[in-house]
Amino acid sequence: MFITGTELTAFAAVLRTQGHGPATVVKYHREAAAFAAWLGEEERYPQGLTERCELLELLSENSRGETLLVRERDSGRLLVAKCRQKAGVDFDAGEAEILRRLGGPGVPALAGAYESETMYCLLREYIPGETLDKAARGGMTEAQARQIGLSLCRVLRRLHSQDPPIIHRDIKPQNVVLGEDGRVWLIDFDISRRYSRGAPADTVISGTQDFAAPEQYGFSQTDCRSDIFSLGVLLYWLVTGRTKVGEASAGSLDRCIRRCTAFDPERRYRSVAAVERGLRAAEASALLEAFFVRLRAERGKRPKWRKPSAPPGGDL
Repeated sequence: MFITGTELTAFAAVLRTQGHGPATVVKYHREAAAFAAWLGEEERYPQGLTERCELLELLSENSRGETLLVRERDSGRLLVAKCRQKAGVDFDAGEAEILRRLGGPGVPALAGAYESETMYCLLREYIPGETLDKAARGGMTEAQARQIGLSLCRVLRRLHSQDPPIIHRDIKPQNVVLGEDGRVWLIDFDISRRYSRGAPADTVISGTQDFAAPEQYGFSQTDCRSDIFSLGVLLYWLVTGRTKVGEASAGSLDRCIRRCTAFDPERRYRSVAAVERGLRAAEASALLEAFFVRLRAERGKRPKWRKPSAPPGGDL
């Protein structure tokens, strides 16, 4: 599929007839031109990938590589291709092994892997839905955030129960997909690592500012409690729209979030099972508070009891 210059010009003309101004025409013209240029560079990708799949959309790109939406030519199945340049000092093909072993509920399944001399491409299951940075743009209720937290705990329990445990290290809104069916998926395992007992610190410092635990900046080795820290910040962001815990109230989730995000790992929950218990306790607290609010409201509606007054000339 290629877009010619003539087709781009015709496309711009259609936009003008629909009342779009020059700025809109230029914007779409540039986007279409960029897309055409990208499609024209299929030879950059491993041959096995382009033979198996049709490249549909450039989902994202950064200094490390690109993420593409592709369609399997034989079956028509949609997949996601993560393509990384091998020249990068942080290149690691370990994500494929994680998806191969853990693909299932909450973790996309591996669909294949291809490589050339310069590029490595991982194919994974496509999850219809939206990442939380889009799905939660208008904010979420405490109950919605709590359910997402419980779902992520179930996923993290699988990761952390491996031998040695797998630490995701990059839990953030962009890496959590809320599926169209309501299920929660954790994606992007390319900076995940296995816990190494006795290591003083991680060999590679990585993570996303605001969501990464302090130890991810080299203070000590990351472990399961590092993911718990990021989960706590994510919960706080879902309810308040902020990442600096303490700036606003997260209601019934405050206590659980503060424990998750303690600076000292020793003061955090020791496992996601403990986080689950904390979230369940927050749920019970919210239900109890709602009950008392309704009870107070009902009492306020009832007429106050008054002692009957004595009839004239006598006692009751």
